[in-house]
Amino acid sequence: MTDRVLMGNEQEPTPAELALPRARPVVGRSGVARIWSLPLPVLVSLIVATCLAKYGVGRFVSWKYMYALAVHWRDPFSSSLFKPSTSYLLSSPTSALVSGLTGLSTRREFFALHFGLSLAAIALPVAMPSVRRDRYLRAIIGLVVVGGALPAVLLSWVGSYDPVSLGAATVGALADSPTIGAIGWALFGFNNSPEAILAFGAYALVSLYSEGPAALRSLAGCAAGLCVGIVGISALTSHWGGSTSRITMFRYWPFSAFWRSELNYWPLILYSALGIGWLIFLKREARVRKAARALCAVAVVASAAVPLVVLDQSRIVSGTLWAAALFAARDIAGSLSEEQLDGLLRRVTLPAFVFPVMLVWSGQIVYAGWQHGIEFIQSVV
Repeated sequence: MTDRVLMGNEQEPTPAELALPRARPVVGRSGVARIWSLPLPVLVSLIVATCLAKYGVGRFVSWKYMYALAVHWRDPFSSSLFKPSTSYLLSSPTSALVSGLTGLSTRREFFALHFGLSLAAIALPVAMPSVRRDRYLRAIIGLVVVGGALPAVLLSWVGSYDPVSLGAATVGALADSPTIGAIGWALFGFNNSPEAILAFGAYALVSLYSEGPAALRSLAGCAAGLCVGIVGISALTSHWGGSTSRITMFRYWPFSAFWRSELNYWPLILYSALGIGWLIFLKREARVRKAARALCAVAVVASAAVPLVVLDQSRIVSGTLWAAALFAARDIAGSLSEEQLDGLLRRVTLPAFVFPVMLVWSGQIVYAGWQHGIEFIQSVV
């Protein structure tokens, strides 16, 4: 990481001081921002509880197909549900395979597993070893989580494959070990290769603009892992008898469905790309960082281009940007002064915990709050 920015009359640290670990005992020196100094288990519980209060719990619209895959994982086409128009879901099988392989094959067990995976994917960014060591990094990552689209996507559509994809992206972006990071990208590529390719492109652009050629070695390992995952899912779907590609699925819908949805809801799609993260990355102190500027530029382009080829616009745009957003958040937390970070936390913490991120799906706004909870309970009981 780049050295922190020196402010005012601060003295340049000596080599001996630079060798010492950064001691940050207090985070957010006043007001609501002090919550970032809570013990990690309490903080994670608070983040998860806040997300549940903001979004409730809803079912994935295609959960029946994922459940059918969990039951018929040895031969998915033995289920009458899988046809050319729905077999594209076979290329995102990880959580359904886990459900089937572990014998969690009743509907209640299937939803319980996926609900647990959703909560774990929300908690994972703050709990990563590289994050929990530094309280300011933990706070910035926590803001990106609780104020972003991640919990909205994960809790609005329980039963989907998104917890695995977003959890894998988290590992790929925040792992200390290059090997573990490559494994994260491999899992992402295995579980949703089109989204993983887009996400890697966004992550690579932000990394290269921020770090230059120094990022190439790390990106090479990530790319290798991604390729392994893509080859793995291709081999599995071929063993099952093939699956319909998402490009083929694009042709099932008239193009007007895509551009009209984007035209009507583009400001909301743009907001959901980073959520409250826009307040972080566009702040004057953060904008001096190349990673923040690159992320904002990529987010604008992605929110304009991706909705022209997918109907679940907010879901895919935010997933595509997730790894890049974590990279930029890590860069900011490691480079700004403590005074700057404290000021940022004071201004952004309350909006992040209060304001929800509403999503756009096929020309509709997705946000039902606790109504989702009722639907979820009905599907489980």
